[in-house]
Amino acid sequence: MSNILILEGVYYPKPEANAICSYKIAQQLIKNGHKVSVICYKNFDLDNENINGIEVHRIKSRMFFRLRFFGEKFKDKWYGKIVLKFAYFCNKIKILMRYNKFPFMSPMLTKSYVKKFEEINEKGNFDMVISVYNPFETCYAGAKIKTKYPQIKHVLYVVDTLTNTGYKKGFSKKKLEANGWKWEQYLYERADLILNVKCHEEHHNNQRYDKYRNKMEFIDIPFMTKPMFNEKNIIDKYLNKSKINGVYAGAFTCETNPNYCVDSILQISNLEIEMSFFSRGNFQKYLLNKSKESDMINSNGFIVHDEMINVLQDVDFFVSIGRVGTQMIISKIFEYMSYGKPIIHFYKTDYDSSIKYYKNYSLALCIDERKQSTIESAKLIEEFLTENIKKKLKYEDIVKDFKENTPEYTVNYIENLLSK
Repeated sequence: MSNILILEGVYYPKPEANAICSYKIAQQLIKNGHKVSVICYKNFDLDNENINGIEVHRIKSRMFFRLRFFGEKFKDKWYGKIVLKFAYFCNKIKILMRYNKFPFMSPMLTKSYVKKFEEINEKGNFDMVISVYNPFETCYAGAKIKTKYPQIKHVLYVVDTLTNTGYKKGFSKKKLEANGWKWEQYLYERADLILNVKCHEEHHNNQRYDKYRNKMEFIDIPFMTKPMFNEKNIIDKYLNKSKINGVYAGAFTCETNPNYCVDSILQISNLEIEMSFFSRGNFQKYLLNKSKESDMINSNGFIVHDEMINVLQDVDFFVSIGRVGTQMIISKIFEYMSYGKPIIHFYKTDYDSSIKYYKNYSLALCIDERKQSTIESAKLIEEFLTENIKKKLKYEDIVKDFKENTPEYTVNYIENLLSK
């Protein structure tokens, strides 16, 4: 049995996508007989605890996240809304201040990770540290730990990307690339294993990465696990079962725009549909306004993942929306597919990373926003749902085509390093 530490940012009970990835990997490691601990951000409700066998140790996060946690906790209050806006405003200022160091935002946060590691490693019993990007500070802290404790194996798990990032407001693509490459060189030198996401494999075929090739692997998003079905049913809180319920779950950024999706849904007249958005970030005001204009749109804001599972098990179809300016895969599509229900995907670029996965999923409709009006799109959706709404695929059949998207696949690389 090995003792493994994972460095994370925003973690359970309100995880972001990268935390769900590391959680699924941690659960597989525990299943295989290893001990797993996590260092992550504090929130207002929890400190240190045990989450399904994972020992969780929390540190103070950046001010942006503390303000965001507070704003989301009181999102229905006027002061919560003000704090949330203030959080994003302050984050923009912070990014500009760290322009030449971006995405390295907080030296103090890095020190907190290292300090907490040393507190819980008094017996020197950690065999491996896995640094999960994003945030950047987990990776920088992991590199610092590896330098000081060279006997510990260090895995750099880049669920996001440091280069090949596409668009970031306030930055040119050239500047993002230059910053990212500088940090990649620093981090890659200090890692024993580099796990990059498969959708960036072509980008990393660049000759400059040849010197790291012997410790670099390309893995896929490990979201494909058999769905959990909770006994507690909260369907009446969020969904109207007298209608056909669609769900979008995830954040909206300037790379992801829901306007075409919403306008298409609103054009549907022959089916009783309610489209629910569980989201944060950009377009929340837009979605709230649309929900006031029509009972076909429901804007719920962000809810914790454990609660989201209750919703996912009861919806009729899922919606995903492709990103612009990046090849980064949308991790939630694998969670969608694991339920075996119909999925509608909207995209508007030729390099949309989700398309190749949906080609192996028989209950997917992919709509190119560039090729038809929202009226035509609404007709496609009506036909698709009418034909497929009562169909459901078995998980055992789905996973045959998505073995690389299981936690077991990624854990194999981690255990191979442990055995060396």
